Amino acid sequence: MKRLSRATLYLAALFIFVFIPVATHAQDDPFVHLANSAISFFTPMQGTVTSAFDNTVTSDLNSSNGIQVGMRLEITRPGAPFLHPVTKEQIGVLESHVGKAEVIAVTADSSTLRVMKGTPQKGDILRISSALVRTLFFQSSDVDWNVSQEYYEMLQDTGRLNLLDTAPGAVDEDAILNEARNKGAEVVLILTSAKKGDDLILKQRLLWVNDGRQISADMAAIGPEMLADIRLGSELFTPKKSFVVSFDIPYSVQLVSAGDIDGDGKQELIMGTYSSLSFYNADKPQEQLFGDLEYDGPNSEQIIWLDVYDLDGDKKDELVITSKSSKRVISRIFSYEDGKLVRRFKDNQFLRVIDGKLYGQDFNATEGYRGAIHPVSWNKSAPVTAGVAFNLPEGVNLYDFNFIENLKGEKWLLAFDPSGHLDLYDTKLNRVWTSLINYGEGVKSFNKMSASTADAQSVDDTKESLSREEWMVNERIYLLGRSAVIIDRAPVQKRIPGIGIRNSQIMGLNWMENSFQEVPMFKDISGNVKDVSIIGDKIFILTRPPMGFDAKKLLKGKNPLINKLYIYSLTGV
Repeated sequence: MKRLSRATLYLAALFIFVFIPVATHAQDDPFVHLANSAISFFTPMQGTVTSAFDNTVTSDLNSSNGIQVGMRLEITRPGAPFLHPVTKEQIGVLESHVGKAEVIAVTADSSTLRVMKGTPQKGDILRISSALVRTLFFQSSDVDWNVSQEYYEMLQDTGRLNLLDTAPGAVDEDAILNEARNKGAEVVLILTSAKKGDDLILKQRLLWVNDGRQISADMAAIGPEMLADIRLGSELFTPKKSFVVSFDIPYSVQLVSAGDIDGDGKQELIMGTYSSLSFYNADKPQEQLFGDLEYDGPNSEQIIWLDVYDLDGDKKDELVITSKSSKRVISRIFSYEDGKLVRRFKDNQFLRVIDGKLYGQDFNATEGYRGAIHPVSWNKSAPVTAGVAFNLPEGVNLYDFNFIENLKGEKWLLAFDPSGHLDLYDTKLNRVWTSLINYGEGVKSFNKMSASTADAQSVDDTKESLSREEWMVNERIYLLGRSAVIIDRAPVQKRIPGIGIRNSQIMGLNWMENSFQEVPMFKDISGNVKDVSIIGDKIFILTRPPMGFDAKKLLKGKNPLINKLYIYSLTGV
């Protein structure tokens, strides 16, 4: 049977999206059933202790309030009234925390609770607050990824759970609970599955983290038609190798990095568009940090390089941002101070951090890079440059290389050549190895201006006559110990430029005496890997789907213009 081309698949998907209504699940949707079952134990409510005896209390909360066996409620005691500082009107009552109790029986008139902590008395308040419940989401390795992703997104949409992620695997309850405690979770949700005829049986267990007691156990059947609908389009988008978790990311995000900008000892995840940066919790990439804190450059600029490093030794990382405008390059250094990003340096040259030190290279509109790479001493007013930093092969510029330590502890040079291959140079700049793989041209390219246009200093881009020659910003060469990590992309069709990237892989370059062995670390990542960041034992991979859209979301009537952030574990790689 002849396979359909990607263009045909795209047109078919577009036809389905535009002309055929997407089926909606009925009221007995198994995901809705499981999600409602889970969040029902965390329904916000408030009642009063009507009597207390030994280690039990009774409450005025009853079956009509939604209270059920297994719930745990906080106990507080009303105190002095809280008055408005000006009008002296009572606006509330101060409360003191007394303890916690678990529901063990419910009737139409009342409920009975077992006291877990504290010494409650009649008149105390029992409450489940509206705060999100920190929940570790664990899926067994036997659960279909598409199924778990669909359910994960539904749980997020409930607005009741703050989901914490962990790698799929075998169900080891003690290990799962220990990880949940380390992550500060209150509840664990364990998802497993089994086949029953043509149906997939999805099983869910909820456990309290502090003592491991089971809250509830439930299951739901997913029929073959619904399962096919869930998987629809996944073959066009989903990576083949198992990853820890993934998140939808705005289409405009182009780069991902990491650093500790506030000095709290924890890495922040940094995501950027062409002209702005935002900061997120590395453990939960959809949780933005620092309120509305953002770096915003002019819309006419494009970020071409970002380094995050503690340049001044204050235990807070600085942001070294190099941007390209219509005719010039602008580099800025920011630090986080008093809840703001404060600009501490600005200059018209390329900047980069190498081995913990700041280096620069001059920019020229007619050439792109000009002159030697030099050290930069920076302060709040102007840069100080001193001599040539180090010798490099001819044609190697500031963003073309990285230093990597060989097995003898010597620092050799790994650099891109104009063809897109990687070259390895020894300490005497003898080329000793060239990569088998062509990793492609630079990830960003800019036209060189003619001398007359560059001298005119016009801000009207429409009047510029640009030459066909370009200067490139090459792929970043990441280091992982003595290994190098590089992105390898395969276009949809090499003979038709501009269609897009079919798939990508993350390559590891491992030392073999005086050369490297090129080994795939993560293969078959569908689409274009835009950027990578390594935080501890995890690698964050920012990916744009093939053809620039998510076929699975398109076929389901959702917005297909998204990027994806995949998080893989480096353990065992």
